[in-house]
Amino acid sequence: MVSSCGALSPSELAARSGWPRALLEDRTKMPEIVDDVSSFLSFLCYGDHSAAQMCVLRGGLQKLGLADSLHPAFLDAVRRGVDAVECVAEVIDKNLAGWCNGLDGDVFCWPSGSSTRQTIKHGTMRKRLERCLEQTRNGAVAYIAELSHDNKSPHCLTGEKCRALTTRDMRDSVGGRLPMWDRGHCFVGGEGVGSCLHVDQAWWSNIAKNFLGYKLVALWGPDEAEVALAKCEGQLMRRPLSQEQCEVLCLASRVALMQPGDIVSFTGGLPHVAMVVGDGLNVTAYESFVNFHPRSAELLLRGAARTPERGVMPLRALHGLLDDVVDAVRLAETYGDSSNIFPIQAAPPACGMCPAELLAQFRKVLLRRARCARRMLGSSCVQDSSSEDSSSSSDSEAAAKVKVADDGSRAAQCCTTPAMDHEDESAARPCKRQRPSEIS
Repeated sequence: MVSSCGALSPSELAARSGWPRALLEDRTKMPEIVDDVSSFLSFLCYGDHSAAQMCVLRGGLQKLGLADSLHPAFLDAVRRGVDAVECVAEVIDKNLAGWCNGLDGDVFCWPSGSSTRQTIKHGTMRKRLERCLEQTRNGAVAYIAELSHDNKSPHCLTGEKCRALTTRDMRDSVGGRLPMWDRGHCFVGGEGVGSCLHVDQAWWSNIAKNFLGYKLVALWGPDEAEVALAKCEGQLMRRPLSQEQCEVLCLASRVALMQPGDIVSFTGGLPHVAMVVGDGLNVTAYESFVNFHPRSAELLLRGAARTPERGVMPLRALHGLLDDVVDAVRLAETYGDSSNIFPIQAAPPACGMCPAELLAQFRKVLLRRARCARRMLGSSCVQDSSSEDSSSSSDSEAAAKVKVADDGSRAAQCCTTPAMDHEDESAARPCKRQRPSEIS
């Protein structure tokens, strides 16, 4: 029930969003809500996310020292703004945050009364915003997604080259590492906009850091995923909802209302949708990660086995992602408990296993994928498999089960693909850069 989760009552939420009040009042669909940082980090780093589990850390931005990780001039502009497009245009035109290297992102809009998204393509960010303004003046609503710096620059804490607008992220605050952890980008919008129903390009987990405004999030479980996607994939759940959209929403396993300052974690490998509610603009920043739970590895590999198509991570980026995960596991095995590999701020895993035991099981799952087995074991001239082989009793047996190449060819690959930036290629600007698919 979301009545205990924010300042907006279920009746007000239902009226403003169009979502069924019965759904918003259903206690069985509530996420786990915690106030303790260590408990939240235990879920994030060690928890099973594969069955639509969701965890909310109330006031998490303040508790983890992230409240000032976005430039105050940018946040002030959003607080004053009433339209996301005009707000971001003002930030660019007046250089309010000192972001002199420019901004980039995806510009989406929905014509009045429509749940089908349009993408404003081609040209600079500023020119796309101007074209979007023409539509919003005619009643359309707009959403700025994947907002980031236009070019990579060294991060102020680590020196790594990235485009993130945030100066500090969750990954900088936990005192350890995970098999994969990417800095993400920001999303800005007003009431009635958000992400369409989708699964992520790679089946990793997400962290949503809600800086301003309110946002509803719904997540479907494995049993309902196929039906939800078949009926409503690509649709934004905004009023007026169709009967079919209402029915699909009621199948959701988890529904949460993100308040200002909250941090929320859930898998991107199951269908999810998000929508802004309330009077003010919403700003949410995201990170993507893969934790140490073996079911996270299983979900990642199932997502990787999908046929390459729109919405699925391209093979080259996928290879880089898998290689990075394997390298992180090998590093964790090398240092183990003797270093800060395992996040020191997280409470012990709720499943009762120690982090090293979870790591060992995670490793076994990775060995089902031939590319991972080859990189893990140092085998050369071994063909890949794009399917999940059953795990074997020994590492050598796992490597020997390889039959078909990841890229669809029968040629043996005698060297691994170098690790790379494994962000998705934008559909709007496929040659611009790679970045995560929309997750907010």
